[in-house]
Amino acid sequence: MGTFLRFYRLGSNSLWFDEAVSVWFANRPLKDVLLIQPVKDVHPPLYYLILSLWIKALGTGEFQVRLLSSVFGVAAMPLLYVIVRILFRSPSAALVSALILSISPFHVYYSQESRMYIPLTFFVLLSTFFMIKMLYIDNQKEGGRKVLSHFCYSIGYILSTAGALYCHNIALFLPVAQNLFLITFWGRYRPLLRSWIPSGVITLILWIPWASFFFKQSSMVHKGFYNTRITFESIASVFAIFNNGPAFWLFNWIDIDHLSLIRGRLVLLTLIFFGALFIIGVISTRHNIQTLMFLLLIFFVPIGAEFLISLKWPILATQTLIWASVPYYVLIAKGIVGLKNRWAVAMGVILLIIFSSSALYKYYTGFEKEHWDLAARYVAENLDKDDLLLFNSGFGQIPFDYYFDRYDKLNTEEHGIPQDLSEKRMSLENLPELEKSIHGRKRVWLIYSHEEFTDPQRLSKTVLEKSHCLSNQRDFKSSQNNIICYLFKKCDL
Repeated sequence: MGTFLRFYRLGSNSLWFDEAVSVWFANRPLKDVLLIQPVKDVHPPLYYLILSLWIKALGTGEFQVRLLSSVFGVAAMPLLYVIVRILFRSPSAALVSALILSISPFHVYYSQESRMYIPLTFFVLLSTFFMIKMLYIDNQKEGGRKVLSHFCYSIGYILSTAGALYCHNIALFLPVAQNLFLITFWGRYRPLLRSWIPSGVITLILWIPWASFFFKQSSMVHKGFYNTRITFESIASVFAIFNNGPAFWLFNWIDIDHLSLIRGRLVLLTLIFFGALFIIGVISTRHNIQTLMFLLLIFFVPIGAEFLISLKWPILATQTLIWASVPYYVLIAKGIVGLKNRWAVAMGVILLIIFSSSALYKYYTGFEKEHWDLAARYVAENLDKDDLLLFNSGFGQIPFDYYFDRYDKLNTEEHGIPQDLSEKRMSLENLPELEKSIHGRKRVWLIYSHEEFTDPQRLSKTVLEKSHCLSNQRDFKSSQNNIICYLFKKCDL
């Protein structure tokens, strides 16, 4: 079922901004991915390197580039089952955990997106699996077999943890949480340190070449303008997204910014439902304090870190916390199993399926990504020789050209405003350069997207209106973001 949900309608939507950027980086030469991408982007390069090999084999179509995340998403489900079965020795808890992950709107969505968040989740789960095997090995094997197993599990832990660290910078809190666990239970796991410390040191050595890029990218993130400061609503939205997906698909007609009794009660209902099961799961696991602490640390450390950092520098982005949603789901599953009464368990599973399947139905039938395909086709069909294409979002050239390259472009000149391939905000200082670029041009296209970040005052459009007249305008609306194509002509034409 989880596999079907991740493959269903996989290529039906246009690639949106971030996905096209992923493909653009993956199509660069290897040297650019290793040296230029870390400077231009705010993510480590591993996902782009894997995607680069993937598209060389399968191509760059929407289905093909998203398939990589889907494969990682499918692999995560049985891996979670195995982890939970080892932790709780409970097939029912493992099965319900896998069920929640398989139908999670949050994970289904990112399993259908060409970004690094699901591969990150897989590497975190793999790291967790090898750590758990290292923790439990002392009671399972003896002598030479124990040494060999320790060695194999240590190699697996090193590679999977390094994979997570090179997938996303927020994964740095994974070894933090893992080491906090070992410090907490120092006496119980002291014999493990013989293999754990070398594993941690080697992982750190593998990460050190990235350290300078990490600090540069961190400074880029907290100087950015995409994320908002911490509020009660932003905290509530993290858990609403964990429960119902990135756009609250089940309740996207409800204003979550005002959790009122009437308009927000359905959002509150799911928050209460999942929250109550989470608390029951914590209570029912209290006798297995080590497992409970392990899950809570993996859950709270990355979320708490993003919250605390965001008090000064806004970095909270729920998709980066997708791996922290997994222990949340596990404790919810434990809460369902912990209800004891079989009718209560059945009702919990039924409500879980109803909430998730309703949100997924809304996602599959009502959610549309940015229509760069339609925008590129519209411009291509109405293009004249010597037209100039301007993008208020410099990086908007990337998703536009992903589709525009399929047409005869007549050697069209393109520029980002105020700078190519950048997300710089338009200011009054940039106006003279823009006026110079359009001087003498008979026809100028302005492709407007994400203006709330790059040109909220619509300075670009204002400048064009001084020397040109608006000839045509076409809006391409979607659930994600709207794209507007303006065609300006010299007023005397």
